[in-house]
Amino acid sequence: MLKEEMTKLQYDDEIIEQCYLAIYKHSWYDMPETLEGIIVRDADKIDFIGVGR
Repeated sequence: MLKEEMTKLQYDDEIIEQCYLAIYKHSWYDMPETLEGIIVRDADKIDFIGVGR
């Protein structure tokens, strides 16, 4: 979905691929392929456990 929508909005292919890799494999059980992906995965973890803990 991301690639399709960003293509419609006429983003550069390189930017689309970077964004895709940032969210690809961001679950707790996968290892992201980029630093941005690691940041997204860790942000998801923080959001899940909540700030109050």
